Amino acid sequence: VRYHFVREILEEDDINLLKIHTSENPADMLTKVVSGVKFAHCKDLLQILQVN
Repeated sequence: VRYHFVREILEEDDINLLKIHTSENPADMLTKVVSGVKFAHCKDLLQILQVN
């Protein structure tokens, strides 16, 4: 049932699915252990700024 729902909304152009490479996926910092460099890159992708 879920498969058909997803297939239908894709066919009707209600949503677009895009492949996002892991090096450009900011959600990685929430789901994986990442290095400090990768964490900083993810923060930049999300435009997270430190406020004092």
